[in-house]
Amino acid sequence: MLKKFSLKLAPSISDPVLDNRQLAAPWMKNWADAIKRVESISTRGCDFLGSRFAQELQNNGQCYQNLKDIRLTCEPSVAINFLTELTQTVTNLTLTMPLETRDLRDFENLIKKFASCLELLSFLISTKGLGEKSRFDLNLPCLARLKKLQFYFGFFKDIRNSNIGTYQGHTIKDVARFRLSFPPSRFGGDDLGIDYERHLPSIRGIIVKPKFWVGPAEFWDTYSDLFDSLLPKQEGRSCQTLQRLEIPTWGGEIGEGYLQAGRLPKVFPNVRNEWMNDLREMKND
Repeated sequence: MLKKFSLKLAPSISDPVLDNRQLAAPWMKNWADAIKRVESISTRGCDFLGSRFAQELQNNGQCYQNLKDIRLTCEPSVAINFLTELTQTVTNLTLTMPLETRDLRDFENLIKKFASCLELLSFLISTKGLGEKSRFDLNLPCLARLKKLQFYFGFFKDIRNSNIGTYQGHTIKDVARFRLSFPPSRFGGDDLGIDYERHLPSIRGIIVKPKFWVGPAEFWDTYSDLFDSLLPKQEGRSCQTLQRLEIPTWGGEIGEGYLQAGRLPKVFPNVRNEWMNDLREMKND
């Protein structure tokens, strides 16, 4: 009758470094076999041990017919392999270890698979190994039921110590530029960018945060394109459903340098917070 299974995996300090071929851990198979009827699985702690457990879950992939809420701490490729095996609807998906560029195409295909049912999507993107001039798109499908989109990005020196909430110390030159991309109109023509009524009609919250400290001018000079991709290209279009928007701020202000800042109150009229209210007052003045 168990509904929710949560497991924190952490090696002792004296444990030698192992790889998956050396780690037998028969108890992992026992647990994976025992929780086939749960609705929620959450793993935390060491990503190496989490990856080993996720491999056991994958062996039973098509058996977890009730599983809807998933939070995995493991190597992204292992998580994607397990999730690809699932055949049911998944509503909440959180990956706590950073996706690297080699994982992105498989991740995009995975999101397409669950596009019609996802309500929460949370992930990290690593720009490790990419120069400051590198650029790429993260392609997202139409997500009809998605209520919360949350992602963090940056250069993670050690993927094993890059859990959500941890800032990494480095300069902005260590990270690549990227943007979000959504499906164009089925009628063809020019790319009109994001259309919230079609791409994210149920969205309530968007959180987009860097995992590094940098001043506003330098940040916006590098990442304006990313945040521009959250704004409709057509003037007058807006997102009426959004109530929570978290983007980089400095001392409670959005900071100088973002040229599209003045559009935010009109695009997101129902977002109420300190810096958004300040933008409204500045525009009224």
